[in-house]
Amino acid sequence: MNATKFCIATFLSNLGDVIYSVVIAWYIADVLQSGFLMGAVLFSLGLSRFIAGLLCGPVIDRIGAKLFLWLSDMIRTIIVLVLAILLWDHTISFVILIMVSVLFGAIDAFYWSASESIKPRLVATEYLSRLNSQYFTVVRTTIILGPLIAAWMVESISIEHSLIAISILYAFSTFLILFIGNYSPQC
Repeated sequence: MNATKFCIATFLSNLGDVIYSVVIAWYIADVLQSGFLMGAVLFSLGLSRFIAGLLCGPVIDRIGAKLFLWLSDMIRTIIVLVLAILLWDHTISFVILIMVSVLFGAIDAFYWSASESIKPRLVATEYLSRLNSQYFTVVRTTIILGPLIAAWMVESISIEHSLIAISILYAFSTFLILFIGNYSPQC
């Protein structure tokens, strides 16, 4: 049961990540019409993921993976909602986009490190291989579906509403993470 909740939460969170990356790139290319800005935002997102990824392992081990999973999705929910409001208000700037990218990337790194760290605590050792397989299937599925969903959302409901939908994905993931317990033989 914990593994199922974890995989669903991972699906929702990763789908939010993929859709977010496409929506932000789409916004920059379509509205701001700047290839340089799109490259700078995506670069800062990737670089902050990389740098935070080098640092977050010991912190997660000390404080707890479940807490970081929950915090990561909760903070990303808020960030994406604030970004939607800024887009509606037309107060977005290059500096804000870069700052959001850096923060978002660092939070992503903590989420993914925590998700790797928590897996052995969710199932017995003999089921870890099956959980890893399910986990990577979920991640690959979101990588395939995310851009399609993002394109449909941007074309159908607008960039701002797409960001609201992304924040809802993160919120549902946050909610599921609350109900993930420690491994017990009954799972």
